[in-house]
Amino acid sequence: MSITYNFAGKVALITGSSSGIGAATAILFAKSGANVVITGRNAGRVSEVAKQCLDVSPDGSKALEVVADVTSDEDLQRLVDTTITTFGKIDVMVNNAGSALKADITATDFMDNYRQVFKTDLDSAPQYSPYCMSKSALDMFTKCMASELGPKGIRVNSVSPGAVKTNFSLNTGVSQTDSDQFYDTYARLYPIGRYGEGSDIANAVLYLASDDSSFITGSSLVADGGHLAANWLSAIILIVCLTGALGASLETKPVVRLAGGRVVGGEDAQAGQAPWQVSIQVNGWFGWSHNCGGSLAGKRSVVTAAHCVDTYQPAELKVWYGGLNREQLAVNNEIEAIKYHDQWNVPSQFDYDYAVLNLKQNIQQTETIKTIELATSTPAAGSPADLTGWGRTAGNSQLPIPLQYQRLAIVDYNDCNTRYGTIMEVTPRMLCTEHKTASVCGGDSGGPLVVAGQLAGIVSWTMSDCRPDTTGHLSGYADVANQRAWLTERII
Repeated sequence: MSITYNFAGKVALITGSSSGIGAATAILFAKSGANVVITGRNAGRVSEVAKQCLDVSPDGSKALEVVADVTSDEDLQRLVDTTITTFGKIDVMVNNAGSALKADITATDFMDNYRQVFKTDLDSAPQYSPYCMSKSALDMFTKCMASELGPKGIRVNSVSPGAVKTNFSLNTGVSQTDSDQFYDTYARLYPIGRYGEGSDIANAVLYLASDDSSFITGSSLVADGGHLAANWLSAIILIVCLTGALGASLETKPVVRLAGGRVVGGEDAQAGQAPWQVSIQVNGWFGWSHNCGGSLAGKRSVVTAAHCVDTYQPAELKVWYGGLNREQLAVNNEIEAIKYHDQWNVPSQFDYDYAVLNLKQNIQQTETIKTIELATSTPAAGSPADLTGWGRTAGNSQLPIPLQYQRLAIVDYNDCNTRYGTIMEVTPRMLCTEHKTASVCGGDSGGPLVVAGQLAGIVSWTMSDCRPDTTGHLSGYADVANQRAWLTERII
């Protein structure tokens, strides 16, 4: 049975209500008997939504049309004044307008984009740094305003939606095909098996605006199809963060110090190191972008982690390789087939994290492009192991452009299991490494761990939070030797 709310006689002002979530929210308020204020920059769309509101209104409630830009102080004042003049009050204010301009924090126009996004997302109420910052600020703004306005009988709450299919992405210049792929990808990632609709968020908004939530204020209601719940370990499943001894800076620079006669801390890989390293890229909103690492093997295959590819179709991914600079890799190869282990994540979490990608074109080996052999036996504890990848150099840093390198040490299986046995099961299909000042972190799962020139591990998981001192925080890999037969059968 669906819940209905009675907002008869109430006035609801919804910014950004000419399309998407805002339009769905306005229509639902109107259907529940409220007078609604429809506002946006496009007069035609404002009128269209207003008509839809009038069509569903059960008692002839009004739909006021106000064309306004919420980034303009003058327009905001006019919006409020017009509403008060027409209805004499505002009972519900829904700050829905938002924008997501692409703005790398190192870009020269970062501050312009920063101000624009904040004016739209917040004042009216690194790729996407301004957008993320504005949403974090809005969350704290909600709490502060709830505390300040509570004594006046005003409640303030927010809704944190997951991927909701609207025209939002198209309005940022994304093609229809890329937009559809984006939402289809999220539908597979979400536990409920679908992306959100505007009505899903509208229902959440009406609940928070109703008397049924009269004891709720200063809260953010998460409506994301279970994405957050399913990814509670998202910080520990992805990869290569070569954290420097002094911590990481925004720019990727080697941070080194001498210890026992060798260099520790993440550093740029040198020519000839890891010629088998690949960047597995996903086709997203703004073209191809780095998603995971992997290793060239056989005539036309890549070995990587199952969790990197289990939600994708071959056409959604490409493999790039041939160099150390992530932005200047020489070759890109399309994927013919994705094969991940049928026991992946079944016996226990992160178990059987193996996958093979079969490429459409043969690998042409050169000085900078070579395949790697699979390890024939599990490396002994204490064995030196070389880790490479384009993963983050700190928990919240940007992905580095130069390939990063670090030498780690294999940890005894029983020792690893003893340390983590109460948190997760470390199975015989897993390897562990440890280093005082380097660890695996978010950004490049599936990459190679190499021992004695052979692929010994596939980066899978970590308990580290990318701190400079990672003592006691092991990193986990799929043990290649354990499933060598399975991998060999699928490598072509």
